[in-house]
Amino acid sequence: MDRTRYPLWAGLLCLLGVLSPALAQVTLVSSASFAEEVAPGSLATVFVAGATDEEVQATPGPAGRLPTELGGVTVDVDGRRAGIWYDSPTQINLVVPLDGSGTGPGAILNGVTYLGGPFFILTVENADCDKRTRLAAFATGIRNAGTVQLTIEDAGGAVTSVDAEFAGGTEAFLGLDQVNFPLASDLDGGGEYLLRVSGGGMESNAVAFTVGTFDGEPPMCVNGGRMLSYNTVADLLAGDLWDVASPAQVASDLLTVPGDWSIMGVGTTAEMAHNGEVIAFGTAMAPELVWSDPAFPPTVRLLSSEAIPFLGVAAGNPAEVITAEAEAGLPIHQQVVEFAQASGLAFAGVRVSGRVSDVNYSVAHNLLKEGTPLTDPTVDKAPYQLFFTVDDDVMWELLGFYAAGAAVQGIVSVPGAPVHLHGFQLDRSRAGHVGSAIAKQVEIRLYPLGAPEVRDSDLTLRNVTANTGALAFEVVNQVANTVAYATVQVLTGEAIVAQAQLSSLRSGEPQFISTSIPTSVDVDALKLVVDPFNDVLEFGEANNTVLCPCGKAP
Repeated sequence: MDRTRYPLWAGLLCLLGVLSPALAQVTLVSSASFAEEVAPGSLATVFVAGATDEEVQATPGPAGRLPTELGGVTVDVDGRRAGIWYDSPTQINLVVPLDGSGTGPGAILNGVTYLGGPFFILTVENADCDKRTRLAAFATGIRNAGTVQLTIEDAGGAVTSVDAEFAGGTEAFLGLDQVNFPLASDLDGGGEYLLRVSGGGMESNAVAFTVGTFDGEPPMCVNGGRMLSYNTVADLLAGDLWDVASPAQVASDLLTVPGDWSIMGVGTTAEMAHNGEVIAFGTAMAPELVWSDPAFPPTVRLLSSEAIPFLGVAAGNPAEVITAEAEAGLPIHQQVVEFAQASGLAFAGVRVSGRVSDVNYSVAHNLLKEGTPLTDPTVDKAPYQLFFTVDDDVMWELLGFYAAGAAVQGIVSVPGAPVHLHGFQLDRSRAGHVGSAIAKQVEIRLYPLGAPEVRDSDLTLRNVTANTGALAFEVVNQVANTVAYATVQVLTGEAIVAQAQLSSLRSGEPQFISTSIPTSVDVDALKLVVDPFNDVLEFGEANNTVLCPCGKAP
């Protein structure tokens, strides 16, 4: 038997059986392990010669009941008549009569795909936001075992307990039981494990199953809340400070989600040498964006019309929120990760409320157009961020994201940092990017999210017309956000014959440009390029260039 696919066959109570026609007492054995221990309600086998002259298979009656006489044979177990589902001249298979005790064996399958091992800690096909793999161990004797416990032992002998999400009988077949349990994230890539099931004072034999390494991005929640990302953290740190959103735009976009959904988010402003940290909270109907101004000492105030080169803002469904009390004395970021993993979430909005201490936070004050090396561990961060520590035991509100996969981390955080939190002290005397904090009395709320909806600008040229000495065209940002500044060059070969500086190109609003060019220039050899220096990291770059011949102006 394949021990990977059919791993759980348990040792059970030892009972004796009496056969009719008149035969001597014989010993029942488990149909699974053939051990001389069987449980009430489990499948058992009697090996005996001459019980019947032919092979007979029973047909279950109403509610799956088996006949107590088959082929002229009856079996009594401790004075109770057993249901028989098969007999032959050498073997009888039966269900041990119930007496209220036992534990049981079965086969392990993925509870969603119904496939055998090797298993993986996440199941992409799971339609729920909780993508943890659930294994179904099909057993016998479980339904009367009372409380069932499961243990998993790794190759080094370490044993951990696992809570069963379901343990009981199935409707498929009389005597067949089932135990469902989730695979923990720390089993990832662990290879072979041993599973044991115990209940009713008995423990099953140990059986093996295999857990492989989950490769690739964790699967997103299809039906979770919405996450709007105005630009990305990766582009922001690469110097994309001119691809911006506004508080008014964010408020308008949030009107597309239910008004009572919870808002949480992180960001910064494009204020040169004065960026600060943005914190989003409230509800979709009444969102609030506050700014931790890096003036010393930092102050907290509402955003009004500041340009925002990055903002990740989530709208979480309050009906889907998962809540836990943090353990006092432990780091909050670590507990958010563990809670999200235990909940099977790949991506979630995070809201942490309560008393914390040892808060280490920072405020960006000098993000550079040429790029800011905040992900380089060898670089001194002091030229770019102000750092603060609050040792007091005080009330804070922390908001942000948990992202398990590297791709999503690049959008809302930085690679290797699954938790990105901004926050403020409740009296709003302090606020910023919270790098670490210790829980005192804290509630953690996770809101399952769908895949991020990244909103980027995309500049393009259109309606280009040229005549000797004159050129006209339109520049349009055709996707999202606002381009704060952009350059357009007109070239012949490598020589620049005209150049224009544009500002505030809002989504869908074209700017018309008319310029003169030297009459000696062949207009059919012109090349027009918008954003030639890649100052704006756009949705697409392929549409930034137009080669003439162009249309002729009337």
